[in-house]
Amino acid sequence: KIGFPGEFPPFYFIDENNVIRGASYEIAQHLAEKLNYHIEVHHYPNMQKLLEEVKHGRVDMVINLTGTPQRRKLAFFTRTAHVYETQDLIVRADSNITYNGELSSLSDYYIGTISGWTYGNDFDSSPYLQKVLVNDPDEQLRGLLSGKYDIAINNQQFFLYYAQKLGVANAFKVISPVVYKLPVNIAISHKYPEAKALVNVFEQA
Repeated sequence: KIGFPGEFPPFYFIDENNVIRGASYEIAQHLAEKLNYHIEVHHYPNMQKLLEEVKHGRVDMVINLTGTPQRRKLAFFTRTAHVYETQDLIVRADSNITYNGELSSLSDYYIGTISGWTYGNDFDSSPYLQKVLVNDPDEQLRGLLSGKYDIAINNQQFFLYYAQKLGVANAFKVISPVVYKLPVNIAISHKYPEAKALVNVFEQA
């Protein structure tokens, strides 16, 4: 049982023909077929709900996840990243905010973050950043558009794709440099029978 927290193109999404696609999904699907496993996909409204399902063993595998200390309490992770994705700063198109690569330079701004996501240890553990937690990417985008906070942090390909889908792509811009380049791994719930053996099989494949 594979769990998805919504859609996250270009990594996992449902296309116009109702077919699941995306880099992470297609890689996991290929590996599963090679190893003679059958994939059953389950969708959840957000990352918090998905991680809760992993914790209780109702989801066996997450195919697009970065290992953090909290997540490693729930699952074993492959050592090899199959995809790298960036977490970027996104602002409204009329914003004058700039970023010099130092997180401390953002301390005066409110930043929309998604509960359950990781943005790298430096960002996640920073005591001086003013983070506004939201439930999902839709709430994050709408909050930035309405001025609930000054900055959103998300993968730029996904965020701009979603903004374009809503017809508001011109309302935003991405500022450089990237905040964090995440290694994306496959995770197996601790509750899965012989979970360590399974994650090692996927690692080797």
